[in-house]
Amino acid sequence: MSIYPLYKEVFPPTVVDNIACAAFTSPSDVNVIVARTSFLQIYKFIEDELITEENPGEDDSNLTQELGKDDDQNFLFPTLKPAANSSSSKTAHLELVAQYKLFGNIASMGVVRTTSSGINDMDSLLLSFKDAKISLLEWSLATNSIVTVSIHYYEREEFKTEFLSNTCPTDLKVDPSNRCAVLNFYGNKLAILPFRQEDTANLSEEEIAKIASNFPYLQSIVFDVTSIDSQIKIKNVIDMEFLYGCHEPTLAILFESYQTWPGKSNSIKDTCSVITVTLDISKQKYPVVFTRDALPQTCLKLIPVPDSMGVIIIAADAIIYIDDSSLGVGIAVNTYASSTTRFPLDKTYENLGLALEGSYHVTLDNKDILLSLSDGNLYVIKLVENEETVTGIRLEEAGNNTLPSCACKFSKGYFILGSRLGDSHLIKYYTSKKDQEKQKSNGATNSVSHPADNGGVGNRSNTPLKMSDYEFIICDTLVNVGPIVDMAFGELAFPEVRYYL
Repeated sequence: MSIYPLYKEVFPPTVVDNIACAAFTSPSDVNVIVARTSFLQIYKFIEDELITEENPGEDDSNLTQELGKDDDQNFLFPTLKPAANSSSSKTAHLELVAQYKLFGNIASMGVVRTTSSGINDMDSLLLSFKDAKISLLEWSLATNSIVTVSIHYYEREEFKTEFLSNTCPTDLKVDPSNRCAVLNFYGNKLAILPFRQEDTANLSEEEIAKIASNFPYLQSIVFDVTSIDSQIKIKNVIDMEFLYGCHEPTLAILFESYQTWPGKSNSIKDTCSVITVTLDISKQKYPVVFTRDALPQTCLKLIPVPDSMGVIIIAADAIIYIDDSSLGVGIAVNTYASSTTRFPLDKTYENLGLALEGSYHVTLDNKDILLSLSDGNLYVIKLVENEETVTGIRLEEAGNNTLPSCACKFSKGYFILGSRLGDSHLIKYYTSKKDQEKQKSNGATNSVSHPADNGGVGNRSNTPLKMSDYEFIICDTLVNVGPIVDMAFGELAFPEVRYYL
């Protein structure tokens, strides 16, 4: 009898579902952790300095002199010794450290620094799987391999609905200050996994070893989102994100209390809402910071803005910014936005005809957001600020790349775009200095005004989309050989010759 009664995996998966960045294998390394369905790969990010010489002189090294004898005098040769007139630029590549086959498909990932891994200045990895499972992994310096610290199950019968299969995928989010992680499962259930917070700055080695011997986490807290506020009917959670720079873990939740569909758009619109709550883990209380109602029913995801209490909402037809001090501003990216929402939107960019479903983002410098659309086009979202108030949103074109399935920024000036339908790319970005000088001399940074300055929303003339001052270079590629779109069976031309996989 065959040991593969169901199926046999002939080749490991090459698609990229999730990407995370961490100091996982060493405190001095930058690791890129790639989840390929049930296959976990750990890469090491290596930055190289490439030195090129345009006009080699007579006092150069022997290597430069030998290469200079070639007929092609315009070719830029790499040298080992920098010359006085040489130009230097940095590039990077990924080096595979380890890979592991897991017994389950990875749904989402998160990076956290616990008391056990933080002693060595290393990070831990959180993996969530189908239904409601979390696994906490660390890298063992003794065995030079991953170890499972804990496994958390939340698959209780009282948490499940009447459906036979779970249609709501799990979503794992980690607090930026490493205080807790939140898992959204079974639609409206939240599980909070708190982590121990110990200050080891003034402790002895024995006290630090005692702290490391304890479990790095506390008891989980499971509750329904409807119990956060009795007056607000929180259900049908769409997305959630932790906010930056808060004294306590603060979670923004995007939900839709009353679900609708396009056939009822004439009577029911703007059914989505955002609520921001503080997670008081010790008292198990969740006070509400602020709420925003009457958001478009096509809202898809939240993007937290660094160094603020605001979030960017990505809808199918619009981009909206809200915070605790304003009602919000937004732009329409296609002509359908005016018929799907009553939210006041700037219609400067509605002729672009963009569809934001399936888009992924990377936070660049100065609160700029790089948005990769499902068709591979790249756009930069810039917030127009007047002192400390956001008065508008500007959209700039940045080129195109692979069809994304995930995105992650893992080092200053670098990010990676993962794909299930194509190759994944390690990309270096930088800002053109010439464009920055032009913007400063022309005052372009303050040239965009609020839509109300022009007599109301939608009264602006159609202006061409500006090119972004960000430039991108592909440094490395993770090859994807799939997906397989068709298969065929047949008989061998020569039956006596047998081929085996």
